[in-house]
Amino acid sequence: MMKFVEASVEGTGYALTSNVAMPIIEQIRNQTPRPILGVRGATITENVARAFSLPAMGVVVDSVIPDSGAYRAGISQHDIITSFNGQPVLNFEMLAEEVQRHGVGDTVEIILIRRVRDELITIALQVTLLEYRNTNF
Repeated sequence: MMKFVEASVEGTGYALTSNVAMPIIEQIRNQTPRPILGVRGATITENVARAFSLPAMGVVVDSVIPDSGAYRAGISQHDIITSFNGQPVLNFEMLAEEVQRHGVGDTVEIILIRRVRDELITIALQVTLLEYRNTNF
């Protein structure tokens, strides 16, 4: 709603209902290419870190979107992302913000921790950010 308040203008207001606005918003949103890494995950809390002998920071990967940059680079479920392009990853929100600072097609370095035969190993991967597509993932 927009309303002008001024001595020379009589009160005029404009409003759009959500069913009119939402298709326009979605059209604009889908026209701007947005990068995605291609993972769903959760922040590692202090309690989780203690319980599973994990690092006290990072994002544990819950699932990887097929054919995403993360998938193509070899990121797997249960990997722990600790760094994104040289920036420490303390939580999922921080990871999402870092991804959005880059463009579609950018190649970034991801440092992650993976459990291999009851040992935690650190892996550095190059990941190309792909364009967001409307998926249910």
